Amino acid sequence: MLKHHKKFPLLPVAAVLISLSLSGCAALQGLKDSVQDLVGSVLGTANNSEPPAELTEYKPDLAIDVLWKEQIGVGKDNKNLKLDLALSNDKIFVADREGLVQARSSENGQLLWETDTKLPFSAGPGVGSNTLILGSSDAKVTALDNSSGEQLWSSTVSSEVLAVPVVANGVVIVRTTDGTVIALDEKTGRQLWRFEESLPALTLRGVSKPVILKERVIAGFANGKLVALQLKTGKNEWETTVAMPSGRSEVERLVDLAGDPLEKDGILFISSYHGGSSAVMAKDGNMLWRNS
Repeated sequence: MLKHHKKFPLLPVAAVLISLSLSGCAALQGLKDSVQDLVGSVLGTANNSEPPAELTEYKPDLAIDVLWKEQIGVGKDNKNLKLDLALSNDKIFVADREGLVQARSSENGQLLWETDTKLPFSAGPGVGSNTLILGSSDAKVTALDNSSGEQLWSSTVSSEVLAVPVVANGVVIVRTTDGTVIALDEKTGRQLWRFEESLPALTLRGVSKPVILKERVIAGFANGKLVALQLKTGKNEWETTVAMPSGRSEVERLVDLAGDPLEKDGILFISSYHGGSSAVMAKDGNMLWRNS
């Protein structure tokens, strides 16, 4: 028995149902669809969207051949880590979360050496003159000989390393999650200097990779500042505010410079969470433009 409801008209639905009972089997499906469309219109649940475009076969312009393929360790272990491939002198270097480090031929994938350090690596490897530099979640920085895999030294830093270490002119630059830039001697691991920047109460998990331009280190921080430091001494040459916090909540005010800066023709390009992208002169920190 049909029950009348004040909100919806009864006669159109009843008329269709009567027609449905008098029709033959051939028209049953069509009338059933009509009922569903009518009810959908009355209740506001009808799907009036355009159907998706028909899929077409994609024909690539360039064919890619796989030269070699290898499975190496456990990778990043489903964590937000900066364990990247490094390439130097026809060798590929890679590390996994559980401390395994390998060197392979870039030509055929042949294993050249392998070292199992048992360290919880979180960033690296960075390539130096004859070294591989890796950072770990337990605040360790480790150097390996890139020709043999032999461990050269290990140093303790202030906190977890989540940016790939960079090396230039015998100096290793390490960025830690507590807003610190640390310089280590490439040969011994001895600390040369450190620079600390205050952090907001809430930050993203992750830091940007420093950039070394001649004798200057460029580093971005979670407070939206970009800082230039002297490579040998750590002296602050300039700093500029790339992104200003705005909003009421701590989440709305996040402006972490978590993207790795890129340099082209003396101009630094940097992105910020909630702060868009900016272009800054590398020599003096002068802001050229900001696109938010």
